[in-house]
Amino acid sequence: MANLEQFSARDPRVKIFSSADAAFTNVATRLTEVVSNSLILRPYSNVVLSAGNSTAKVLGHLSVAAVEWKRVRWFLADERFVPTSDPNSNQLQMKQLLQKTLGSEFGKIFTADTTLSPSDSARDYASRIVAENMFDVCVLGMGDDGHIASLFPGSSALESPEMCAAVNDSPRPPIRRITMTNTAFANISNRWLLTVGARKAKAVAEYIGDGRTPVRQFDPTEIFADEAAYK
Repeated sequence: MANLEQFSARDPRVKIFSSADAAFTNVATRLTEVVSNSLILRPYSNVVLSAGNSTAKVLGHLSVAAVEWKRVRWFLADERFVPTSDPNSNQLQMKQLLQKTLGSEFGKIFTADTTLSPSDSARDYASRIVAENMFDVCVLGMGDDGHIASLFPGSSALESPEMCAAVNDSPRPPIRRITMTNTAFANISNRWLLTVGARKAKAVAEYIGDGRTPVRQFDPTEIFADEAAYK
């Protein structure tokens, strides 16, 4: 049985900031440090990101001059099963965010291929993740309902042994998605969760008390939060 004190405010893995902006700034600084250190050792750095408001705020705090961002490979933790030109496409949204903050040389985005069938798309993306076999950091936000990536509470994808899973019954539109799984996330040593705002307080309380929740199964190595989320 998991310790119910895990990821409470007393857990040293939890960093609580006075404001959401302070949390965003800290994650951006830490992300820059991880990427910078990785680029000393290798010609590129691999970063896993989820889409969402919190991640967007972090990207907005990155400095163009801090790192050779063109050497970064951004892998999306999940993708909505829509055309890449659709405004709901995570790839399109991420491209727009990175270009706005870092300019045209922001690196390269990798995501699931939605021109394939969902099952083939999941297998294809999984094969690319396995082939890469080295990720420096994973930064995920959390939905008000406690979901991370496209791993929703009670979803069968939470228990998938595969690196990626097709989700055909998302409780939020669009219902079809491709998501990296906890099997994939477990291979990444830096697993960060970012959660801010009073609207997340209920989900925070749930993952502190319930080891079956998506966040607890993700098992973050660090959580970045504001006081409103951890009230």
